[in-house]
Amino acid sequence: MIKAIDLRFFSHCFNEQGEQEIVEVTEAQFLALKETPNASISYARHSVHTNGVRQVCLTVDVEDCPHLEDLERFKS
Repeated sequence: MIKAIDLRFFSHCFNEQGEQEIVEVTEAQFLALKETPNASISYARHSVHTNGVRQVCLTVDVEDCPHLEDLERFKS
């Protein structure tokens, strides 16, 4: 029986090759990024009943996407 829903946080960013991708971030990084100008948040809920997985994924998209290595500055 499923008792909880996992909550995961993601952000758009640029990787080492300069290509945009979505990466998992900490809650603190997510909250800091969502405060940047023109940030938007998308929501996705995933349920897989056969193995009991249930999660909500929140993704922040910012106008000025950070580079992957720059995400460290968004820690609190």
